Amino acid sequence: MIPDEFLHPSYIHHLPAIGRLRINFKILKNNPKKLRRVAKDLADLPGVQEVSVSSATGGLLVLYSPDCLDIEAIESVLSGHEILCPNMCLSGVPNTPVIREFNPLEVLTLYLVEETAKWLIFSLV
Repeated sequence: MIPDEFLHPSYIHHLPAIGRLRINFKILKNNPKKLRRVAKDLADLPGVQEVSVSSATGGLLVLYSPDCLDIEAIESVLSGHEILCPNMCLSGVPNTPVIREFNPLEVLTLYLVEETAKWLIFSLV
């Protein structure tokens, strides 16, 4: 089971009037294979004009026609890929970075896990 803190976006900027959604997830950061699968499923939605991805940030930029697509369809795709908490709603979210306070132990643990993973990857290459 993936911890909830990885299923909450680290950044959201949504302009529903023009059909533009930028959203970043920690779980997609440096995960190009999963990012491409999510982007493909989003691009297959009727009304989606373009989907851009950034593996470095775990980011998705979705440009869509607001007349043809509701944000709930995008939420459904993200939930289906288990990268968005089932109870998380993107509609009505303020256009600001999502700020979550971590306790120092969480920050240290996340840092150590990331650094250990990098060390393992580079030592195998």
